[in-house]
Amino acid sequence: MGCVKFAEKSSWIYSNYVIYLYCDTWAMKWSELRRIAEEYGWRKWRSGANHDIYRHPDRKGILQISRHGSEEVKTGTFNKLKKQIGF
Repeated sequence: MGCVKFAEKSSWIYSNYVIYLYCDTWAMKWSELRRIAEEYGWRKWRSGANHDIYRHPDRKGILQISRHGSEEVKTGTFNKLKKQIGF
């Protein structure tokens, strides 16, 4: 489906997830980011001390997703992970 921007520029819809936009930044919880990464083909490879480590069959490198499920991802971290995941 991809991302669809609402006319009032206050939120985005990605698949079944609503991503809120505050001051031109994304706000998303770790659990939502984990679900989106899995939809994009990232699979859990192992569990680290504080993060789960994911790998993608077609991409190099790893993806580290924190285990702070209901906590929001900080803006800089989200932007980095968004590029790694591919959305």
